[in-house]
Amino acid sequence: MIVADLDASTPARLTIRPSPVHEVIGWLRLVDSEARHPVYGRTSASDRASIRDPDVALVVDPVAGGGYQPDLLTPVAGGGSFETAFHDQLDAIASADPAQSATEVGWWSAGRAAPPRVRTAVDRGDVGPRAARGLATARRAMGDRWESVKQRPERSTHDAAATAGREGVGAVLGGMHPDVRWSGGALRIAKPFDEAVSYRDRELVLSPSVLTRPRLTVRVVHEPRGSIVYPAFAFGSGSSRTNGRDGMVSLLGTSRAALLRDLDVARTTSELSERHSLAKATVSHHPGALAAAGLLVATGRGRNVDYRRSARGDLLIA
Repeated sequence: MIVADLDASTPARLTIRPSPVHEVIGWLRLVDSEARHPVYGRTSASDRASIRDPDVALVVDPVAGGGYQPDLLTPVAGGGSFETAFHDQLDAIASADPAQSATEVGWWSAGRAAPPRVRTAVDRGDVGPRAARGLATARRAMGDRWESVKQRPERSTHDAAATAGREGVGAVLGGMHPDVRWSGGALRIAKPFDEAVSYRDRELVLSPSVLTRPRLTVRVVHEPRGSIVYPAFAFGSGSSRTNGRDGMVSLLGTSRAALLRDLDVARTTSELSERHSLAKATVSHHPGALAAAGLLVATGRGRNVDYRRSARGDLLIA
């Protein structure tokens, strides 16, 4: 479990923008695994031939499958156009410190012997430059698909920004992915390891991705910017929802689903407003509607009303 600590300044420092490098990495994973993508289908024999390029193969080794992938391969996306951001990310990869790159490759290999081509690149100190060349080559091999890939994350970025403006930052943070839970000042992200990270006084970049879905990538290194790469179309009419939690969002809406998940203990509307970074006026009518549907139980406490999930609400969560 990753527990990310946020503060009141986070909304002002939170930005939503695509990460082009993650799209290329997602495509390489698809090609390597020969998996079928819900939007782009299966990759071809010519796609698979492209990853035999030595520099492309150097990138495929640490990003194929699950587990940790070296941070040098996933720099946080900067501003500007999609193409500008991509070239800026390639520059960051190419200029990565060789010693730090060697350390990250060691974390990735986790005690097992890294492939010879990776070890050779580490020994020569050119992991970064070669990885940047490999990603550029892979992007060219994507051909016309690159234009489509550019448009989809950008559209999803607008959807997420609209959700933030309409329902608050908490709705975005809590609605990115089934493995992410927003709980008043902290993000809890389901991962097979434990780590605590602070995003206080740091920029947090949320990057919707088409080709890495359904994977969730969290960059928790201690530098001025952190990032979370989540499946595109988590927000808006373009969503493709397939699991139980996503079905609940489709049924109730993002805000009400987030509030219902959070009411495993009794809370007032004021507490919910603070925990979910929503205006009190926005929050006030949601619990009443959920209670009318039999999903919450309302209990008077002086001038306040406590709301808590009912047995029917627990069944819906389950």
